[in-house]
Formats: sequence, structure tokens, C-alpha cells
Amino acid sequence: GRRVLVGGGFYVLAVLGLASGLLMLAGVHPATAIFAGMLAAVSSTAVVFKLLTDRGDLDTPYGRLSTGVLILQ
Repeated sequence: GRRVLVGGGFYVLAVLGLASGLLMLAGVHPATAIFAGMLAAVSSTAVVFKLLTDRGDLDTPYGRLSTGVLILQ
């Protein structure tokens, strides 16, 4: 529980900050940059979940932790 909240929260904030920061440096309006950062933070969910499923890693410790983080997103 705690690892999911901390890890997932850190991931979302890090991707949001990085993506929106880069976009703002490129001259994108802050509101648009933040929205795009939010999209980037959640867009990886489907990709990572599919990879875990295809590799059969959902029942491993890191697969369960990753699934929790993906659900938090």
C-alpha cells in the first residue's frame, strides 16, 4: 500500500513536472503544458500493463507493485 502510494505519486509528479517543464521551456502556454504533462503521466499505463501481461510477470513481486502503481495513475 505505502510503496504504491509513494512510488506512484512520485512517478506521476516526476513525469508531470518533466514533461510540462520541457514544454514550457519550448514556449508552450503553461496550462497547455500541464495538461500535456498529465497525459504523458498516464499514457504509459496501458503500455506497461500489456508488457507485464505478455511476459507473464503480473504475479511477481515487481509485477504486483507495478500493477498497484498503474492503478493509482
